[in-house]
Amino acid sequence: MANRLIPNKRVDVAIDVATTLASAFENVRLTIVGDGPDRGRLQALARGAKADVSFVGAITDVEALAPLFARSDYALIPGSAGLFVNQSLAFGVPVVMFDVLTGLSEHHPEEEYVVHGRTGLRIPDCSAEAMAKAIYNDIVHGDREGRHRPLQASIDDYVESNLLIDNMVAGFRELYVACSR
Repeated sequence: MANRLIPNKRVDVAIDVATTLASAFENVRLTIVGDGPDRGRLQALARGAKADVSFVGAITDVEALAPLFARSDYALIPGSAGLFVNQSLAFGVPVVMFDVLTGLSEHHPEEEYVVHGRTGLRIPDCSAEAMAKAIYNDIVHGDREGRHRPLQASIDDYVESNLLIDNMVAGFRELYVACSR
């Protein structure tokens, strides 16, 4: 999923990842949320994909997004990671992202919430092949019972400990006190 379809979100890489995974698994589905200037090019690319790729447009209503997250096993972020990290983790969906973006804009502060093996997967090699391989290995070697997400319990614990508004406010207050001295 992506909210803005612009080149630095690298949604084309997500389509490549889904296509690669479709060679190994049945029913690979990629849902792309968002709209923007790159949509036409991405739709043309998706027509050649082996995976089921759908574009649902821009959705900002949380109630409309909830069913999409409920059907998701992973939230792919092949480009710049930002608030989508928080949203994915709040819904209990593990985030798969590149550690470092080669030649692209940097990640936003929210990328710190993606802890490899706990809240998602951080891929050191910035390529579709590496991302697909990491997801493949997680599926094959993960503890799957039906649609069970192996990272679900650790994501829930992490969100409860780190992503609450009270924690954010306390962090700002601590910073204010430290800077006031």
